Amino acid sequence: MIAQKAVLARHLEAGGTVVALGESCSDLWLPHVDFTGTPTNWWWWLDPTADLGVRVTEAAASHPLMAGIGDKQATWHLHGWFLPPDGAAVLVRDGEGRAILYEDTVSTKGTTVISSLDPMFHHGSHFMPATTGFLDRFVPNLKAFADV
Repeated sequence: MIAQKAVLARHLEAGGTVVALGESCSDLWLPHVDFTGTPTNWWWWLDPTADLGVRVTEAAASHPLMAGIGDKQATWHLHGWFLPPDGAAVLVRDGEGRAILYEDTVSTKGTTVISSLDPMFHHGSHFMPATTGFLDRFVPNLKAFADV
């Protein structure tokens, strides 16, 4: 993706949309992305009393990308957090209140949807079942969002 950085910048300046999920190092190939990685606890979810603290925000309740997605579907583990630009819509936060999924419509003429959540990897690996619940809603929501 780094090799396509200029292409993506032009796409965003033309009003396009880019969605970057997971450990894609989006801070290296997208403008205005400020990411801080954190150690990952891969196995916290095996303890039925554990709570990672991930929460869908109030802003997400009315956001078309988040229809049908709650805390349970957005929680599997954490790879890091973002410092979104002022005016970005934070949709999911970690237990410390830091952004882990947000929409930025203020930094460029386009839209970026940025997350450290990595649902495709875990869904495809049949690992961490919450990812399937997330994708079951997020993919149709994204299609409807893109068709607007």
